[in-house]
Amino acid sequence: MPDSQLEYRGGDIAHNITKLGSLDLIGGGQVVVQGDYAYVGHMKPRDGTTIINVAAPKNPKIVWQSKLGDDKSHTHKVRVAGDIM
Repeated sequence: MPDSQLEYRGGDIAHNITKLGSLDLIGGGQVVVQGDYAYVGHMKPRDGTTIINVAAPKNPKIVWQSKLGDDKSHTHKVRVAGDIM
């Protein structure tokens, strides 16, 4: 599929979008972007939260990841207020 027609779940098509970069993460939940950082909650158990530096959108970098202590927990939602996550 061309970058100008990235598919959205449910079959809808988003037009006029240019893919700048990508990062392979497992089980992404809620994503919050604030400034140069994206905060990603994960649906898959044991994966907590990932913080990504997106200052250079073509080359995103993981700067922090949390792992949870059991197989039944996940952090699919993220909240950011100022410098508090």
